[in-house]
Amino acid sequence: MTRLLPLLLALLMPALAHADAPPLVEDTPVEEPAPPPPEDPNWQAPLIKDLGHHLGAWGVSTSALGGLEVGFMLSGLSSPPGWFQGATVNLMFIGIGVAGFTTNGWVLATLKHKTVVHRRVFAHHARRAAVGCLIIGSGLLHAMVWPILPALGWEGWSPEGMAFLAFPFGAFASAITLFYWAARAEPPRGTRVATGRPKVQIVAAGPTGITIRF
Repeated sequence: MTRLLPLLLALLMPALAHADAPPLVEDTPVEEPAPPPPEDPNWQAPLIKDLGHHLGAWGVSTSALGGLEVGFMLSGLSSPPGWFQGATVNLMFIGIGVAGFTTNGWVLATLKHKTVVHRRVFAHHARRAAVGCLIIGSGLLHAMVWPILPALGWEGWSPEGMAFLAFPFGAFASAITLFYWAARAEPPRGTRVATGRPKVQIVAAGPTGITIRF
């Protein structure tokens, strides 16, 4: 051990002598990611235009189903027993139409009044509302279908029970509508800030060590 000590001191002398030497790798400026382009202040305009078409389509289809329901009711005045089946099944589709029309109207009112200014915030809240509608629809489906359909004498077909499906299916229609407009409101891919793994950069290197920046 005593013989190795002078040898180690001899090897350390050059490093100690050049401790103040300039680093072999100079400090380089950190490349900051380019800032995303400014958000379009009129991003609501194309959505509002498309919402008008969607709202009209949902309104016309729901009105047609309502007229069909009125026809079922009037025909029941002079129809044999069994006419009520078609009337009750049609209520399920009317519930889906009313839910979709109302959801599109809510989204249109939100965008027109600029309740949410940033599109990412709007998309986030729309997705949260859609998840809430899915939870409500699933809860209604489990709470209503399994007890109600057997109680109505369901043997593979229960038109009376189908009418009650308007509530959970309407919630599902609202969820799909909200997910659609959340996806439409998302900014293009090029405007998103890229987030990846941290890059390792050697800032300085010298005889006694190196400096690394993450």
